[in-house]
Amino acid sequence: MTSTEKTTEIRQIYKTVVLGRDTTLQSGFLSEASGEQISYQLYHFLRVGIGVCRVKHDCGHTIFQMWSLPDGEKLNDITRSFLHGHSAAVLVVRPSDIEDIQELISIGKEKRKVTVIAVIGTVQNAEMIAASIDEKHEEVLKVESADSVRDVMEKVSDLLLSTNYDEHKLKVLSVSPSACMPFEPTISTSKTPPNTQEEITKIKELCKSFDLETTKDKCIIEIDEGILSISLVNGSVRFQPNLCHFCEMDCSRSVHICIVGVDTGWSSEGLGDRALLTMAKIYALYIRELPSHVEKQLHFASRCNNFTLRKELRDDEETAKALHDLGYRPITSKIDLLEAAMRRVREGRMSASLYTFLQGTLQKIRERTDS
Repeated sequence: MTSTEKTTEIRQIYKTVVLGRDTTLQSGFLSEASGEQISYQLYHFLRVGIGVCRVKHDCGHTIFQMWSLPDGEKLNDITRSFLHGHSAAVLVVRPSDIEDIQELISIGKEKRKVTVIAVIGTVQNAEMIAASIDEKHEEVLKVESADSVRDVMEKVSDLLLSTNYDEHKLKVLSVSPSACMPFEPTISTSKTPPNTQEEITKIKELCKSFDLETTKDKCIIEIDEGILSISLVNGSVRFQPNLCHFCEMDCSRSVHICIVGVDTGWSSEGLGDRALLTMAKIYALYIRELPSHVEKQLHFASRCNNFTLRKELRDDEETAKALHDLGYRPITSKIDLLEAAMRRVREGRMSASLYTFLQGTLQKIRERTDS
C-alpha cells in the first residue's frame, strides 16, 4: 500500500429484531444495547421499541437497526410488518420460557440469516434451552456465556459477517440477569434538554455539601454493593459492583440503573426539570431512600452468575467476609440437569414429553463421551 492509499472503513447495516415473551425484558436488552440512541414512541401503543447499536470489528463497524417487537397475539398484522427486511433476531428469554422457544425461533425465521437466543440465567439454564431445540439436531447446541448485552451483539455481528447468504445460523448464549434487567419505558411529553453548564455547577454544589466526589461530568457515590456514577449532563446512572474486584475475569461491568421520575413545582431557582431530577437522584442514592424497583436493580446488578474468585484470594478470611457481606455464597454442589428438569415437570413448568427428549439427548451425549 502506498502512502497515498487509504484504508476504507466498511460499514454493514443490518435490521435486527428483538423477540421474547416479556416486553419489559426485551426493553431492558434494547436499552443496554442502544444506550441513548433509542425511541419508545410506539411502545405504549404497539409495545414496539426502536434503537441503534454499533459494534466495531477489524474492518469497520456493524450497525444494527434494532426493533423490539411484542410476542404472540400482540404480534398483530401491523407489528408483524416490522419483520420485513430483517437479517437477524435476538430472542431474549428466561429459563421458564423453555416450551415457547421453538415457536419464537419460527417467527420470521425464513427471512433472516442469524438467530441468537439470549437466555437470561445461568449456563445450566441455557443448556436446558439448547437441549430442547429441534429434535432433528444430532447434537445439543453448544452454549457460550456472554458477560453483557454488548457481548451478545458482538456475537450477532460475528455470525452475520461469517454466514453465507443462504445459510441460517443458530446460537445459544447465557446472560447474567444483572446484565439485562427488565425495563418499563415511560414516554415524556416533551424532549428535555441536557443540563446546562450553570445547572451542572449548581448540582456540583449539592454534591460538595454531601462530601461526594465529582469529576468534570459525573458524581461518584460509593455504596456497600459498589460504585454509582451519575451523569451531571443527563442524569443517567451507572453501577460498577464491588464483586468484580474479587473476580479473576476482566469484564469491566457497568450496569445501567433505571430511575424514572418527574420533579415539578419545586422552588427551582431557574433549574430545569432534568437538573432537578438529577439532584433528586443524587440525594436519594446518597441517603439510600430508593423505590423498591431501584433496590431490586441494585440487588441483581451486584451479583453475577459468572463470578470466579481469584485464586490468590480463595483462602483469605477477610475476602471471605467481604464476599459474604456482598451476598456472595460459594456453590458447593451443582444440581443435576435431569433433577432440575424433573422438578419443573412436578411443578407443571415442563411437559413430560420434553423431559423425555432431554433425557434421551443427555444419554446420547454420555454415550459419545464414553466412546
